[in-house]
Amino acid sequence: MTMSGRIISGIFRTLTIIVLLFGVLAVSGCIDLFGSEETLVESSWYGKVVDEQGYGYPDVTVTLHIMNSNGEVYSRETVSSSAEPVRGMFVFDRIELRDGSYYGFATCNVTINNTTVSVRGDNQQLIDESSKTVTTMAVGGKNLTVIKYGNSVNEILTIPAQVPGT
Repeated sequence: MTMSGRIISGIFRTLTIIVLLFGVLAVSGCIDLFGSEETLVESSWYGKVVDEQGYGYPDVTVTLHIMNSNGEVYSRETVSSSAEPVRGMFVFDRIELRDGSYYGFATCNVTINNTTVSVRGDNQQLIDESSKTVTTMAVGGKNLTVIKYGNSVNEILTIPAQVPGT
């Protein structure tokens, strides 16, 4: 192996070690947020932005709002697909929350004839007790329970053909 080959090989080994080290630190940091005995809830939410004829509406920014009794826990954004056959579809996967009662709704804004139309979906329960699986694991001396829900929320956001008031 040439001198430059050894240097490059050493750099890759160093980068790998750094990546692994940061990965371990990141995982430890996340687990510390949940305390010593906590439950993590994982679910997903998907839907489609459509016009009144049911055709998918592409490239729309969709925001998912996750709520509990105290208000909004967090929100996430994604863009509806422009690819066929899933044109207008959006997916929020691996929604991770502490155990509790959560609901959510999706919103989007679309500009039609130079007017912005805001669309809000209905409130949907995020947790369906009949579809859950429970796994408990020990990580760093702490027990973490992960609950995965097989159900997913499916929502349709319909964009009106006519802008109200025009």
